[in-house]
Amino acid sequence: MLNSNDIKVNIIAVNFFKELDDDEEEEETSVNESKNQKLTKEVLNELSEQSSHLRIFTAKMASSIQKQFRKKKVSPITKFRGPLILTPNLYIDVAVYTKTSKVDVPSLKKQSLATDYNASIKAGSIINEKVYYVNDDPDQNPLDTQYITKAYNYGNSLVPVSKTDEVLFKNEEHKCLKAIGFSDSFRIPRHFFMGGVDIVIPNPESANDIETFTAFVMEMIETNKVLICRYVARNNTEPKLVVLTPHISKGGAILYLNTLPTVEDIRDYQFESLKECTIKQEEVVSRFIDSLDMEREDEEGNVEEVLKPTETFNPVLQYFYQCLEHKALESDNNLPSLDDAIEDYLKPDKSLFENNKNVSFLPKMFDIKESKLFF
Repeated sequence: MLNSNDIKVNIIAVNFFKELDDDEEEEETSVNESKNQKLTKEVLNELSEQSSHLRIFTAKMASSIQKQFRKKKVSPITKFRGPLILTPNLYIDVAVYTKTSKVDVPSLKKQSLATDYNASIKAGSIINEKVYYVNDDPDQNPLDTQYITKAYNYGNSLVPVSKTDEVLFKNEEHKCLKAIGFSDSFRIPRHFFMGGVDIVIPNPESANDIETFTAFVMEMIETNKVLICRYVARNNTEPKLVVLTPHISKGGAILYLNTLPTVEDIRDYQFESLKECTIKQEEVVSRFIDSLDMEREDEEGNVEEVLKPTETFNPVLQYFYQCLEHKALESDNNLPSLDDAIEDYLKPDKSLFENNKNVSFLPKMFDIKESKLFF
């Protein structure tokens, strides 16, 4: 049945099948086995010999596999499906998918140490509750939620807005992806982009939409243009100002969608003015930056990328799961040392600075002093 239905079964043997581990001896492990374990081993061995779909792993082997870095598989889900409106009489059916997004550290449940641990989440869990008081109330009596309303700043004063007024004045937005106008690509630098990146593709079921979309993207690339759009992903959600950047991938023509900032997103940070550098200083720094190129040639002359983003995993998330596994399997309360692979991400490549002539020029051109930090 496993072979005919193409079903793969992985079995993790806990406290037996230890002879599969390289550092365990079969004679020592077989002595401590019970009758049930011996019978189970015979059955599993026979099944694994008859079918390659059944594999046996020890707890140690499974733990080592679990520690390996890997990508999280995410099923693609459409964030928007509808027309890309270029003019009132011209539109292309498209679909928007997530290309990259920010991933936060998983939240942990707070458990009270005053109670014994229970598998049920509700038992011993800590729940945060908000209680509101009036500032000039000497008794600090909690207020009922029906007497609480929102207030918004209008100059130096606060204007209360009831839930009825908030619903009444709320804009009813309909989902859309509507073109506002074209712009030169150099006018929209990458540091303008906010949040993650989405990908826009044509309707795969329509040959006309694919052909029109491809021609449109090709023309944007030739003219070096980007498209500014008004984007509402779902009904009654806040509209966003986005930019669509053309690109030709292996699968065909696509558009990258990035959110642009508006006036409300501008933050006026005041910084001290920098000391103006000389032309020689600019040249030294420019050569130093060029020497730190992350692409190198191997002995055969092939260009190799030193730090590949597709093979670089989030060090915060990886160390979080490393600590989580350590706390679950180990008895000591100390945090584990950082994995060597993660540590390589955080430290600069020594080979880029060794025998680099530009590094020795920097202290001569600038007043650089060694900073001694104490922790």
